Amino acid sequence: MVKSGQRQHPTVKSTLNFFNECVLFILSGTLWLYCLISVFILFALFSLQDFEVAQFFRIIFNLEKRELVRTMIGLLAAVGVITVYLLSTFSLTKWRQRRYETMD
Repeated sequence: MVKSGQRQHPTVKSTLNFFNECVLFILSGTLWLYCLISVFILFALFSLQDFEVAQFFRIIFNLEKRELVRTMIGLLAAVGVITVYLLSTFSLTKWRQRRYETMD
């Protein structure tokens, strides 16, 4: 008689398609390279230093340093507002949880 839990569990055997995995690896690597280059260009533009790459992209996008400074100030202000909002909602939630725990 067979005891419960003693039967053989089916195993799934699969092989990955080598071609599909190579294509996925190449596409993923290309995407990561694009992201790294984009971040490098943004840092070069926002650093306000006269790198050759930064000058090249400032000329292409017709940007002035004044516009970049205004953009950086706007981004920092937005980050500040979002941070204050998230911290205040987190603190308010914790305060409410403590308040309702004492009422129970």
